[in-house]
Amino acid sequence: MSRRYIEKLQRLMPPPVQGGDEIDWGRLTQSTGWILPNDYQEFVQVYDGGDIDDCISVITPPVPDSHYGDLLKDVESNFEEWPSVDVLIDLLRGTSPPHLLPFAEGSSGDVAFWQILGTPNEWKIVVFRRQVPYGEERWHLFEGGMVQFFVEVLEGVNRSMGDFSGMTEHRFTSWRG
Repeated sequence: MSRRYIEKLQRLMPPPVQGGDEIDWGRLTQSTGWILPNDYQEFVQVYDGGDIDDCISVITPPVPDSHYGDLLKDVESNFEEWPSVDVLIDLLRGTSPPHLLPFAEGSSGDVAFWQILGTPNEWKIVVFRRQVPYGEERWHLFEGGMVQFFVEVLEGVNRSMGDFSGMTEHRFTSWRG
């Protein structure tokens, strides 16, 4: 399934000519204990860390010289202090703030997280919207992979990271320039 979405994403947003980051995923797991979703690994290998349409920054594991390489820095954020945390807990049908790992940040302060529950390929996506119109919820749940999420965002189907519905071309800007 992720192969289909990565191919669709490549049609919507051509990857950088130089390709993505070379990450030794086995070594990363060995040194940190983290196993990351397969579609994310494929995204990083095809695109690397960088910006989607100058609006969404995609974070990667540490890569020399990349300022996008701080994926594992904010694993244990204190979500009790985030706005509307009670809505997040209800959304995820829990009783306490979940373990979340941020993988993308929007230019307006929105953050996309994985909910760390189950195996990495089962992780759901939770988006926090910093600025919302009155009456709209700040927290949104997406039950699919990261690449599928980006496809739906760029197609304008999912507007949790902004409204891209009027755009016909999308650009990825690598950290390499």
